[in-house]
Amino acid sequence: MVWTGLVFLWKCSGQRLPVVLQVSDYIQAWPGTMRLWVCIALLCTALCASADRPRIVQGAIRAGQFVRDAARGSWDMYRAYRDMREANYKGADKYFHARGNYDAARRGPGGAWAARVISDARENWQSGVSGRGAEDTRQDQEANAWGRNGGDPNRYPAAGGQGEGDAVGNTVYSKHWLFSVLTRLIEVIAPAEPEPAASPERARAELDEEMENDICKVWDMSMDEDVALFLQEFNAPDIFLGVFAKSKCPRLTEICVGILGNMACFQDICMSISKDENLGQVLLQRLCDSDSPTLLETSRLLLTCLSQPEVANVWVERIRENPSVYDCVCFIMSSSTNVELLVKVGEVVDKLFDLDEELMLNWIKSGTCRSVGPSVDDSPEELPDFKIVPCILEAAKQVRSDNPEGLDVYMHILQLLTTVDEGIQAIVQAPDGGKDTWSLLYDLVCQELCQPDDPPIIVQEQKTVLASILSVLSAMFASQTEQEYTRMRKNMPLIGSLIRILQYMEGCGKRAADNSKESEQEETGRTDVNEEDFHLKILKDICCELLSNMLQELTKENTLEGLHQGHLNEQTCSCAFQNLLPLYFASVESFLEVLREADQTLADNLEKRFPSLKVHTEECT
Repeated sequence: MVWTGLVFLWKCSGQRLPVVLQVSDYIQAWPGTMRLWVCIALLCTALCASADRPRIVQGAIRAGQFVRDAARGSWDMYRAYRDMREANYKGADKYFHARGNYDAARRGPGGAWAARVISDARENWQSGVSGRGAEDTRQDQEANAWGRNGGDPNRYPAAGGQGEGDAVGNTVYSKHWLFSVLTRLIEVIAPAEPEPAASPERARAELDEEMENDICKVWDMSMDEDVALFLQEFNAPDIFLGVFAKSKCPRLTEICVGILGNMACFQDICMSISKDENLGQVLLQRLCDSDSPTLLETSRLLLTCLSQPEVANVWVERIRENPSVYDCVCFIMSSSTNVELLVKVGEVVDKLFDLDEELMLNWIKSGTCRSVGPSVDDSPEELPDFKIVPCILEAAKQVRSDNPEGLDVYMHILQLLTTVDEGIQAIVQAPDGGKDTWSLLYDLVCQELCQPDDPPIIVQEQKTVLASILSVLSAMFASQTEQEYTRMRKNMPLIGSLIRILQYMEGCGKRAADNSKESEQEETGRTDVNEEDFHLKILKDICCELLSNMLQELTKENTLEGLHQGHLNEQTCSCAFQNLLPLYFASVESFLEVLREADQTLADNLEKRFPSLKVHTEECT
């Protein structure tokens, strides 16, 4: 801070640098509080002495922001130079020059200004004193400008030499620096001499800005496998376990869980983390946390572990033995408004149900709060009597507008429920008889997905979510034909939407055929197309099954209404028959008989287009 004020004064007043350095030595001997006020006074003096005074006065608020950014940028530069001294290996200085300028410039214009002034002052001083010469100064300034303009500091790796053993693997990161951060982390959760005047609870709930910045850097660095392995060797998971047990700072907990999540991306480390029973239990307890960022990182960590085949069963068994996980997950799905968190929790549930049917059955049958294991201080004291289906629906409603991928996840969870009888019953035997589920899915198909003003290619983008939705609707329709919401007079728009989906798929099929004729695709291209065709075939099969069941239930009155509303005409009926025949011949024949009563001409025209129907009718006659 003192340097910022002095350099600012120097640049504005035109004084020689040695004079400013003498003033610096004098001020550094003063107490900290006095230094702060003197620095502020110097900044104000420099601002008022500037030729731009009228403009600065007019923009006082911006000037205050500028000064604040400059102070923070100065601190970033100080930390970079300090870390450079601690790293102490050849070639690393350019990296730290770039990093300091990069961090400072991100603060804003004031930070970029402070970085430039401090860098220039340092290089002007060193070029005359250190003896490194003009070329070294030029290279330093190049690194300074690179970082200040947003360039990646890692452009300047260390060259090795006297301290190369301090580098973590093949990175430029310092073992000594990482060690010092982890050591300070231990001191944060278990201070050797806590201040008697400070409240222990409050002290733990606050995180020093410098410590937060450093531990966040470790979080970013932990995406590198060499760094993750070093953290594992240093027993970082055990340190984080202590953080979870003692810290009351949500931000610190979030960062530590996030670091573990990055480390778990590497198979060997993931296996080590997963086999630690104490750590596993504590991480599951984090699902009862009240802090959304911590919940998000915990869910990300769990999903990472569940996606590793070698350890997935360990976590499934651990979750199965902890019924409280069910309550915490349901609480999040039913009450959170954080879309990112809801999507990640949904992915965890989807993965769990896909991996283990027994666990899915247990969760379907669960309806009471049976918390097992140690309680968590910041978890809700009493959780409601959760049912899995309403919680899934609530989360789906929350994400439907903001996150299509999240909606896809929750629709797939519902589809997984319908793969077992207990799941279907949980949907249709809800207190509302399944009305909420049907209404949500009906609205999605008829009002949001694959609409008349969409291009046919949209079905490619929406094929997985449509398949899940139609699968659930088909299961509900087949099991609950007595429910009011399944009455055909209310569902003619759904029939129109089903036929439109089939029409769009025909359009996609023709387009794919035309493309294949124009040019032969390479092996990888053919694989992708075949995979797309596979998903479209699944969607077509599900769509045809539901459509055939609904057509069988149509009465003359329903058909007349469909004709009047435009959902049924010669074009749509032809598309339906084209896709349903010959597999669903009985359904088509039944519908044709009803259609003949409603519109004889249309029925005759369809018989002409599909001779197999006419032949069968004549044989029956």
